[in-house]
Amino acid sequence: MSISRRLSFLVFAALVVVSAVSCSTFERDWTARRRVATAPDSFVGCWEGTWTSAHNGHTGGLRAIVTPLAGGRFDVRYHATYDILVASLSFEYGLPVVVVRDGDALRFQGSADLGWYAGGEYSYDGTCRRGVLRSEYRAAIDHGVFELRRPVGPAAARSVALSQSRVPRRQADGRAAARETDSGA
Repeated sequence: MSISRRLSFLVFAALVVVSAVSCSTFERDWTARRRVATAPDSFVGCWEGTWTSAHNGHTGGLRAIVTPLAGGRFDVRYHATYDILVASLSFEYGLPVVVVRDGDALRFQGSADLGWYAGGEYSYDGTCRRGVLRSEYRAAIDHGVFELRRPVGPAAARSVALSQSRVPRRQADGRAAARETDSGA
């Protein structure tokens, strides 16, 4: 058995064990956070999409919950799925990132040690622009891309209403008119 196959087997076995014993609050937090309207140009909130390994072509589902911390820092909690043979595994991890504005985009960077079973230290470099969160990741054993968008559903409709409520409506004489905001947002 090649070293690559052995490493893949070890990663698979470790993910099975971690998935089986982890007690996650991600689903509960995801459901609660989706009910909160988020401005479309915000980094904070729920995101969903895919991850793709450029190293081996593997891909899977990916969701994230972004929460603000102090000083331009944010916590990004990821929940990823990985299908191997007939099994579907999921795993979660948190990533602290630093965010800076760059024109119409938000740029973020961070790194996290996911443990020896997942490949050790991963670094991330990404952008958030116009409702798309895109990040490249790199580790000793893998590299690839995360691509996420805002989830669709009732909260998405409230998010659009929230963003429109912040744009002043113009009267016939060109002055800004008062606009009520959605207090449920």
